[in-house]
Amino acid sequence: MNEADGGRQLGFWMCLALVVGNMIGSGIFLLPANLAPLGINAIYGWLLTIGGSLCLAGVFAALAKAIPEASGPYDYVAKAMGAPPAFLVMWSYWISTWVTNSAIAIAAVSYLSTLAPGFFAISGVPALTAIGFVALFTVVACTGAQVSGKVQIMTSVLKIMPLIAAMVIALIVLGGGDQPAEFAPTPVTQGNIAAAAALTLWALLGFECAAVPAARVKDPGRTIPRATMIGTLVVGLIYLAASSAVFLLLPADVAAKSAAPFADLVGSFGGRRRR
Repeated sequence: MNEADGGRQLGFWMCLALVVGNMIGSGIFLLPANLAPLGINAIYGWLLTIGGSLCLAGVFAALAKAIPEASGPYDYVAKAMGAPPAFLVMWSYWISTWVTNSAIAIAAVSYLSTLAPGFFAISGVPALTAIGFVALFTVVACTGAQVSGKVQIMTSVLKIMPLIAAMVIALIVLGGGDQPAEFAPTPVTQGNIAAAAALTLWALLGFECAAVPAARVKDPGRTIPRATMIGTLVVGLIYLAASSAVFLLLPADVAAKSAAPFADLVGSFGGRRRR
């Protein structure tokens, strides 16, 4: 291995984990509550934004293939518009990731609080726990691309598990002859679909993540396009199926008030099984 290749430590699976892990964040775990009042418009919103995200992912895939020597999105913009616009684009991007990291930490605490409500009811514990999550993963990121990539694979699997559990529960419950839950009777209109799409788009951000560390990716002209398109498609399908599970099994009024819809879905299913 030559010196130039020595820093390229991220292969296809790590890049795929970057896309999947960064796309699956706070959005999907909190969105069912926000989408519940919109009824079936939420499904149309998911379909619309999944298709749009695949188009945007295709742009990043094409850029990575056309400019494999680029060090990331900064170079894509710089080659077309120069350094100042590239700087502004990337600076805005990093600011958005700071906000996202905070939202993910808060969502994690929200779900953990369902496991230990007494502990998280103590004043200051939720905030300190969220700060601890941010600090922990900052330390992990500072250890280097190899360690960060392995942690990303592990956390991606952990985040996918509750979504798959929701899909399995839906198959079991509905396959057993149970009737779907009542959903909000909101009429299907362009305005309502647009409102749903505005919410679902937040959960689909992150498809660009394989391109960000391009300088550390092995064979970027081939690896980044594959990871970007496959990751976006896989996450889109998981989102659609998992959200539909909550939509079909939790009544709209229950989902709308839930701080942890997937946890409530699992708890509701467990209650049925015990009876």
